[in-house]
Amino acid sequence: MPKLLSTTLAVMAAGVAAFAHAADDFPLLQKDSKATYIVKNSAGANSSGNQDHCVDSVLTERKMRFFIKHAVPSTAFNYQRALILDDCTAEGFVRSHKGKTYRLTLDGATGWGALAAGTKTRYLYCERCEGILDKDFPLD
Repeated sequence: MPKLLSTTLAVMAAGVAAFAHAADDFPLLQKDSKATYIVKNSAGANSSGNQDHCVDSVLTERKMRFFIKHAVPSTAFNYQRALILDDCTAEGFVRSHKGKTYRLTLDGATGWGALAAGTKTRYLYCERCEGILDKDFPLD
């Protein structure tokens, strides 16, 4: 096999392996006690961007940690089935101690969220997190 072709195939295989590895980062992130949680918008907004509807919605770093700790991976199909139109959502970022940054979006009423890195999204469900954006959500 010509050297250029074998080098190209090796690079492509490494890229596919890295992409597949990114999909499996969630269990490591759950155990990452040194991860940093950053709130992008502390007040929720609904799907049409209306914050008035979500005036009682609040996202904090503690709520983000709680969600990551208790969530389990699921599928886009299950997420879409549980989706409530006009549910309040809020967004933040999680940065692992290894430096990788993820975008975390939480749906207020359903206990669902999405963790995205690049073009890969992992859908997560947390039964204990239904109502997580409520101001008085219990974090115990």
